[in-house]
Amino acid sequence: MDFAGIATEIRRRAVSLPNQPWRGGVDDALVSLVRLAMSGAPGEPEFAHGFLLALAEVSGPAEFALASLDSLQPETIRRLDLVLNALVEGGLTRNDLRDAVRPALVKAVRE
Repeated sequence: MDFAGIATEIRRRAVSLPNQPWRGGVDDALVSLVRLAMSGAPGEPEFAHGFLLALAEVSGPAEFALASLDSLQPETIRRLDLVLNALVEGGLTRNDLRDAVRPALVKAVRE
């Protein structure tokens, strides 16, 4: 599934979650997602890493398996949705996002 499709599915899943919104702000969500992505484990961390790189437009065209969303915790879905929403609404720029994901980028290059 392409990036737009997976982003739409994240949004759909976030809306269907029980009403327990993420209590932190966009910055907190980004920090949490970058930490998750930097863990390097398969599954949820691997998805978060690929998604953040695609979102920041620092990787080539991204393809995601729809089934990979099934491995994500509800909190991760909420965080991803919050970041997506901030980009769409203008509360976060691509440059802000690139600055936030830089630690994950550096880790990926070093490996």
